[in-house]
Amino acid sequence: MISKSLAKLEQMKSLELFDVDASFAAVLSSSISKMSHLQRLGITNSNTESVIDLESITVAPRKLQKLALSGRLARGKLPGWTCFLTSLKQVYLIASGIAQDSLLLLSSLPGLLHLSLNAAYREKEMTFAAGGFPALQTLTLHELSNLSQIEFQRGCLAELHELVLDKCTKLADSPKGMENLTRLQNLKLVGMAPDLIEKLQDGKGDDGCYYKPGTGSSMIYQVPSPSRYHMKSIVFLKPPAVLV
Repeated sequence: MISKSLAKLEQMKSLELFDVDASFAAVLSSSISKMSHLQRLGITNSNTESVIDLESITVAPRKLQKLALSGRLARGKLPGWTCFLTSLKQVYLIASGIAQDSLLLLSSLPGLLHLSLNAAYREKEMTFAAGGFPALQTLTLHELSNLSQIEFQRGCLAELHELVLDKCTKLADSPKGMENLTRLQNLKLVGMAPDLIEKLQDGKGDDGCYYKPGTGSSMIYQVPSPSRYHMKSIVFLKPPAVLV
């Protein structure tokens, strides 16, 4: 009944589904292919044995502005038609298991403003290629347990204002090419390795940076302009205490 009803909703603008059964994948893909007005798509799959398979969508929802996927993606990658989502502004991926090829796919989107990867990237290295993510303003990397190296090539992330590194515990070295993030204003570190924090502090150079205590559990290091990375602040956030 649900599958038949979904197939008729061609004027749908917002679609959110939970725990999509594998047997429903074909109907889902066929239905989305007909939703030419779709602007928001969210799929959550809490079953670790199942995958989210959207590759068989034949017509990309080109008006899509927000994409949120929670669960392992089929073949460990975003569907190929993602590159046609030129209206996409927000992408949130959780436990997706993607790699560098999917990152490159997203980097070509001209209007993408916000990207959040939550336990969603499986490789040790992450490279932001030259010219990629031309409009991205905020980037959040959360609990990427394998990540040990990040590289920002010259010309990438030209509009990035905020970078959040959250509990990427194997990232001990500061990202390569931080100086290429010319618009970066805020760098937030949550539960990161002390070595990384120290290297980022040292990387600011002797330009008169100073420490200013924040409120609550935050420590804010403000950097007077101009600074090496052109940042207004670096925020080190400690995880909240566990309440028993």
